[in-house]
Amino acid sequence: MLDGMLSVLPPEVAPSGIVAAASTPANPRLRFKYFVGGHPTPNEQSLAAGKAALELLRGCSADTLVIVLLSGGGSALFEHPLIDSVSLEELQQLNHVLVNCGASISEINTIRKHISAVKGGRLAKSGASREDPDSGH
Repeated sequence: MLDGMLSVLPPEVAPSGIVAAASTPANPRLRFKYFVGGHPTPNEQSLAAGKAALELLRGCSADTLVIVLLSGGGSALFEHPLIDSVSLEELQQLNHVLVNCGASISEINTIRKHISAVKGGRLAKSGASREDPDSGH
């Protein structure tokens, strides 16, 4: 997906960012930080990717163009708990229960978004939460 996006951007646009995937790409792109997240269960790199994305967005201004490319498996590859005291082991246990209990993917994702700092619109909100002096907020 990253290669596809880069192929349609004008040459003067030089994006940077993070990539969370199940494996390291054969040809990593400059200006991108890569994380090998776990799938179907999140791992330490999944949490590191989520944290890195939140930190990246906190450094953006209202004029920053942010592009997020999502694919299947993103719920495990890219994660950060909404409550800091939730451990990776607890997230892994919850994920295991969810994927083995017979719930639909929609039901699973409903639960996931309520415990995540990067799902359910929270990733976008983290970038939009910065004060914009022109908006009065």
